Amino acid sequence: MGFDCKRFKVTVGEHLICIICNKVLEDPVQHINMTEYRFYCELCISKWIETEKDCPTEKYRTLYVREVPKKILISLEELEISCDFTGCAVFVKLKHLKDHGEGCQFNPKPTNEYVVFLNKSITELKNTITKLQQKETEQIATLQENHRREIAEKNEEMRSLQNRRFEVVLEMNEKLCEMKKEGNKAIAEKNSEILTMLKHYVNVIEGKNKELVALQKCNNHVIDEKNLELLKSRESYNKDLEDKNEEMIKLRERFHSVVADMDHQITTLQDRLNRARAEVAKGEGNVRNSSIHNSNIYFSPA
Repeated sequence: MGFDCKRFKVTVGEHLICIICNKVLEDPVQHINMTEYRFYCELCISKWIETEKDCPTEKYRTLYVREVPKKILISLEELEISCDFTGCAVFVKLKHLKDHGEGCQFNPKPTNEYVVFLNKSITELKNTITKLQQKETEQIATLQENHRREIAEKNEEMRSLQNRRFEVVLEMNEKLCEMKKEGNKAIAEKNSEILTMLKHYVNVIEGKNKELVALQKCNNHVIDEKNLELLKSRESYNKDLEDKNEEMIKLRERFHSVVADMDHQITTLQDRLNRARAEVAKGEGNVRNSSIHNSNIYFSPA
């Protein structure tokens, strides 16, 4: 059974409370139900397992004993608790409670009945521990057997898969070899066809080359004749062009002389016209002056 929570100086965390007796853990043990971790008093869980098979917090879950983590033990040992005996007001750490009780002045002397009770409790506790260890050994053996069976089944599946994979690989290799043979045969046929076509094209090209050589010879003869004709026509054209240039030079000289004569005539005519305009202007001025003087009208020129 655990320690009463009221005996401690401070409030104890829920993770240090036994779920069965709702007290602070005494001689704690850890049990795992495959989904969570729980801590119980060793005596509480021993009595529970004697009558129940399932987990105290979750049915249909098997319990597995494990050692309590060291940090949980340290947390428990550092808690301060009041003395076990009435009249003593001392608070000591939980790890020193037993040593304090042995020397406490309020500790009554043990009687024979108390010693017998302690021996009986120790014997029952040892028997319970033995039963728990045997049960744990059986559970571990069962788990190991199930694990070996599962491993054997998985190995068998792996062997069957490997055999199937080997068969598939063989089938694929056979198909690949057949495809290679067919491909090589098709390539050989295509190569023979290509060689035949190349020979035909070579013969055709040789014939065309011969025709081209003959045409080039004929074209060269025609080109030579055309070049001769072109040279003759170019010489005739150059001669005609020289004649035309001489005529143009003569015509240009005649044109310049005619233009010079016309410019001289135009200059003479302009001089005559200017003299005539001056005489006309002089006559009009004399007429205007005489008319103004006769009419006694004053006129200011612009």
